[in-house]
Amino acid sequence: MSTVKMPFFTIPIVIKILRNELLKQGDLYDGFVASIFSVLKPKEHYIGDGESEIHAEYGAKHLAEEILNQIIGMEDGDGSN
Repeated sequence: MSTVKMPFFTIPIVIKILRNELLKQGDLYDGFVASIFSVLKPKEHYIGDGESEIHAEYGAKHLAEEILNQIIGMEDGDGSN
């Protein structure tokens, strides 16, 4: 059996790679935007004149957790708060 050699990346290097890919605003960027939007859109309420808002019933911490859980693929009931 042959082995595949993969380069070793530290977390800071991976973060830099991810950041650089997101800065290109390509498919990965679009995927992140779509994922964040899918969390926020159901909570958005139209208030008129083309404006909308997110009601205070959704605290910032709760929204941040939902967004991160969506991005990493954690479903409700997978240990999310």
